[in-house]
Amino acid sequence: MEMNGGFLVTKIKQLGDRIFEKILSEKNIDAFNGAQGRILYVLWQEDGISIRSLSTKCGLAITSLTTNKLLYRSFCMEMNGGFLVTKIKQLGDRIFEKILSEKNIDAFNGAQGRILYVLWQKDGISIRSLSTKCGLAITSLTTMLERMENQGLISRVQSETDKRKTLLFLTEKAHALKGEYDSVSDEMGSIYYKGFSEEEITRFEECLDRIRKNLEEWQKS
Repeated sequence: MEMNGGFLVTKIKQLGDRIFEKILSEKNIDAFNGAQGRILYVLWQEDGISIRSLSTKCGLAITSLTTNKLLYRSFCMEMNGGFLVTKIKQLGDRIFEKILSEKNIDAFNGAQGRILYVLWQKDGISIRSLSTKCGLAITSLTTMLERMENQGLISRVQSETDKRKTLLFLTEKAHALKGEYDSVSDEMGSIYYKGFSEEEITRFEECLDRIRKNLEEWQKS
């Protein structure tokens, strides 16, 4: 399966969040962490807005917003790529979940879908490699992999070359789900790229991939 816009946006969002948090930590700044940073960003562009409007613009539920007490301040800040990636990720996730719900599919929900996506490209990889490829912490992966193993989607095999390493393989049941996933993925692609030419799609995904590589290189430095 080729890399696509949705997967790249997810990867960029994860890498960007980690790097942003690292920079904030190094500068000893805590005002922009997590959702609070998104709320401030929206209000810097336009304050004096309702909570409902703020909820729509920053992609947070109203119930989540009520726990954030902020002073409304007037600044001017242009929209930037990081904010757009976050917004696209949030909207894409909601639409994806809605499509899955309508089709009564639960195997691809949340992080489990990303794990399957990576393993469909290449299984027989280590947990550490999977963690890097799908952008999930090993501690988070452990619980999810146990659940997927109980569901009969993956199996663990000890590496023949390194007995300390456990490799992850998809079962026949998991491989059989790929066609269903591809169908949903194609539907998502048609929503993502409505009105785009093939050339625009290729150029856009090339740019996303360059951003991903830039973030990965910075993380390694």
